[in-house]
Amino acid sequence: MGQQRWYERYAWVYFAVVAAVGLAGAVVVLVDPSSGDAMFERFGFEAPAAIIGDAEAQRYVEHLFEWSAGMTVGVDLFTLLIAATAFRRGERWAWLAFWYWPAAFLSHFLLYESDFRYAQLVWMALAVAALAVTARRAWSPGPAPEGSIAPAAAAR
Repeated sequence: MGQQRWYERYAWVYFAVVAAVGLAGAVVVLVDPSSGDAMFERFGFEAPAAIIGDAEAQRYVEHLFEWSAGMTVGVDLFTLLIAATAFRRGERWAWLAFWYWPAAFLSHFLLYESDFRYAQLVWMALAVAALAVTARRAWSPGPAPEGSIAPAAAAR
């Protein structure tokens, strides 16, 4: 494979940024589960009056925020680790795994009912662009990138 262009070499940074933004939001919610309500309100969602007036229902919602934040931490740590290692090296499995992100952003676009949903299209377009510019490396024939656990392309 020939010389990498700058955007091929640094496309992994996009996924690291996605992970860092997600981690920041998740840590805030883990530290203060009630902050999840405020976060949703900034995106145009209001908590139903039945939940606001019921301490048990409010605690249940906070528990859901905690659970979601915990899962987000895991996904984002995996993303950060894969971006900085296997994806950066051009390993095909990492390239394929990162199609999770455009799918996730598309699902958020379809599920959100606020103006925030349109930001998901921007994140999705950037993820597809990062994957598109790295496809040549991930799918090039020849030996696997140095340090890769994948077999050589000829053996695939």
